[in-house]
Amino acid sequence: MQPLILASGSTYRAKQLESLGLKFSIVKSNIEECRLFGESPKSMALRLAKQKALAIANKNLDALVIGADQVVDVDGLILRKPGNYDHAVAQLKKQSGQNIILNTACAIVSCSNNKTPVIQAEVTVAKVLFKVITEAQIHRYVTKDQPFNCAGSFKIESLGIAFCEFIKCEDHTSLVGLPLISVIRMLKQFNYEVL
Repeated sequence: MQPLILASGSTYRAKQLESLGLKFSIVKSNIEECRLFGESPKSMALRLAKQKALAIANKNLDALVIGADQVVDVDGLILRKPGNYDHAVAQLKKQSGQNIILNTACAIVSCSNNKTPVIQAEVTVAKVLFKVITEAQIHRYVTKDQPFNCAGSFKIESLGIAFCEFIKCEDHTSLVGLPLISVIRMLKQFNYEVL
């Protein structure tokens, strides 16, 4: 089987991939993650996942490269990683009582034998209804969970779940950042079996 590379510095995604028992290496892609004019959140997530995987696949021609991206959409407003306490608080205030859409894209790329890249890519959409949350709850949460490297400023796999009234999603693993059902399905297209 081809070597597997995760094109991400996310410890969350690495843990998810490890849960499948796969052997892989990690190479961060370092692409610029900006929104193109008029681009939908879903299209943005898909484009960035592909770009991340392609950036690494072009330098590792023998490997299958997995790229992923998550874009949080609050009524057309895109929320990315906040980076610090104040931005996290501001993002959570915007989400209070709102319907949120998490667009989690995954792309797998192979550039084997110097051929044109073969790309498999999918987006998993999750709908989350946020509870109305107080400023005190937001500050307690940000202090405890420190979600500075999480799109939308909440860790659904941790205390951030307390903000959710309900979640509607075909693949709950996408909420953490890597839709494993999609990963398994796409790996199979490259004759890479998990089991």
